[in-house]
Parts: sequence; structure tokens; C-alpha cells
Amino acid sequence: MGVPIKCKEGITISMLIFQPKKRVLKYAKQLLHKDELPYFVCGNEQIFITIKNKKIAFGICYESMQEAHFLNACNQNSNIYIASVAKTEEGVKEGMIHYQNMVEKHQKKTVIMVNAIGKADDFVNAGQSTVFKNGKQIKKLNKTEEKLLTFDTEVNITKVIA
Repeated sequence: MGVPIKCKEGITISMLIFQPKKRVLKYAKQLLHKDELPYFVCGNEQIFITIKNKKIAFGICYESMQEAHFLNACNQNSNIYIASVAKTEEGVKEGMIHYQNMVEKHQKKTVIMVNAIGKADDFVNAGQSTVFKNGKQIKKLNKTEEKLLTFDTEVNITKVIA
């Protein structure tokens, strides 16, 4: 869940990560876009969670499009990279190319791009949340689907829940 979080340095663009029977984790975006700099401060560490021997890394919007951020996750031996984004139609097109290239270039097995739908600020989010596995797009929602896209890493099956 995306939230702004106040810290001693200012306000971070963050996500809360909920896991059964564990404390809530907070991840603060480390690489800010120039238009975010007047309002937010950078987080200072990448966090990971491990589920059934799968190490999961997270990226928030702009930073997920930076190869250095993706490479750091790879260098920390993560198996899955989840990019939480807010992208327009053009941004989704760029993201699809970027994430697929990162998977191929860095031998990352799974990338999941999660995008919003509908109006936000002065643009419209273009949805199309996608799962990439071994360099191939294996499932993608459309521009308007308000659904949950799941991916079972044990059997490599995606499922859409209404």
C-alpha cells in the first residue's frame, strides 16, 4: 500500500508491506524524480521479504525505471522484483520495454509491474499491471480492469481475481 511517511528528514514516498503474523514493513523510495524533490526526501535502504525461499525486492515508480535500482536488487540475490507505479499509457509502454530488457539483461526471473487505473493528479493511470517471467510477458490486465493479478511462483500460474 502506497503512503507518504513522515520521518525526521521530511516526508518519504513509501509503501507498507503486510505479511501474515509479521510486523508491517515500510519501504521508502530511494531514487526520487526531480519533480518530487521539493516535497519529499529519499529513503536510505532497499528492503526485501522472503516467502517460500523467494527473495522479493520492491521499486516505486521512477526508481523502478532506473537500471541501478534494479541491478542492486539483482546483486542482493532477489528472485522477484515488484514495481509499484503510477503510469500513463506512454509510461506503461516505456515500462514494458524497460522491465523486459532488465529481465533479459540481468537474468532476473520474475518482474511484476503494478499500475493504478483512472485519474490521478493531472493524468490518467493506464493500468495494464503485468507479470514478466524469464523475459516474457505472461499475463497483463487491460487499461480499466480493477482486479487483483496474482502469480503463484511454485507452479508459475497467474490468476485474476475480480
